[in-house]
Amino acid sequence: MRVRLVFPFAIGQSLTLLYAFPILYKDIMMNKINCIEMYHVRIPLDAPFYPSWIPGYPQTENRFDLIRIITEDGTEGFSAGPAISTERQGIGYLIAPYLIDSDAADLTLMQQRLREMSYLGIRSHWMEPAFWETNPVEGGGC
Repeated sequence: MRVRLVFPFAIGQSLTLLYAFPILYKDIMMNKINCIEMYHVRIPLDAPFYPSWIPGYPQTENRFDLIRIITEDGTEGFSAGPAISTERQGIGYLIAPYLIDSDAADLTLMQQRLREMSYLGIRSHWMEPAFWETNPVEGGGC
């Protein structure tokens, strides 16, 4: 890839450097999503927990849904969201075709995709940090 350098200069002045050596910027290359994995995780508690925000519904395990996003260069991003039960069962089949081959480094696009999923009733805001981790520009990949 050759990058043409454009400098403002006055008429009559010569521009000695027209082309620069090849430069590859990782931040302008696409980082396509190759794989999306979703897990429903249940961790048993030692004793029942009685949350005040769900009266009469004792919790005997800590439950959450975990998403793992893998890009074509092998970068992985993880995120988790709370779960009451298996209410998100099958969500992977809905979102995977929507996100596969998208540019994970384009956070604006990923936020738009997640917002569009909410129009269908899928609360997916909890997935966004997984895209932060796959983004080489914003300092992701902790």
